[in-house]
Amino acid sequence: MVRVPGLDANYTQARTLEEVEEMARDLIALTLDIDETEVGEIVITKRDSRSQQAS
Repeated sequence: MVRVPGLDANYTQARTLEEVEEMARDLIALTLDIDETEVGEIVITKRDSRSQQAS
């Protein structure tokens, strides 16, 4: 799962870590109705979803 904070539709998926930036850029462009080339820098932070689960 890829989360883009600040967007109403803020989730997308990627099959590999290498695809994350491309998928995030696509989501941002589609949501904001802009060309993908207009999307600025993307910072990727990897989180382990297992550490996010409540005990």
